[in-house]
Amino acid sequence: DPDFIFVRPLTAAIDSSQQALGWPTGADRPQRVQKGLVVAQRWGIFANPTEAMSQWLPRIDVHYSNMTDTELFTWICSGSTTGPSGCTDVSEHEVGTFHAAGVPYLAHREDWEGWLADSWKDTTARFHEVFNGYIVEMYTWAFANIHRGQRELLVENLQICSPGYPEDWDAVDSSTLDPCTDPMDEVLGDPNL
Repeated sequence: DPDFIFVRPLTAAIDSSQQALGWPTGADRPQRVQKGLVVAQRWGIFANPTEAMSQWLPRIDVHYSNMTDTELFTWICSGSTTGPSGCTDVSEHEVGTFHAAGVPYLAHREDWEGWLADSWKDTTARFHEVFNGYIVEMYTWAFANIHRGQRELLVENLQICSPGYPEDWDAVDSSTLDPCTDPMDEVLGDPNL
């Protein structure tokens, strides 16, 4: 899966110089993963600012007979159809700007241990009850963050996903490595990759 071909080492340092939509520009934009900041690779999820996120569920064929779409989306995120959740009224614009994410997912250890890992796991389990399609874990990563009201800093220079999408291919294009010779020795021995 090319999503897991990273174009630079994964560290706490963030190169957010490329299109981090919705975030401040220049020196005010975060430069490191820190407590309260979740970082991921930008990936495509619908972004229609006039449509509630619950209206998106039927498009991926998610239905549950005894719940409205809004109740279902709130339940997937929180475990309750009526409990408080950032998922209840989130717009697709919010999702498209701050949650259209793919791997890698970067967060501070205290966020992983404090809420993120458990929320992602629980959301994934609930979503699997109503949907067994492709990329469940990517949807539920977004849902866990949306539920908490945690906007993600999405960057476009962590992984390879599509040559037609604006990504940082320079590190790959400039590499002189020959993956056919002995790829693990070359990759592990090259600190620039």
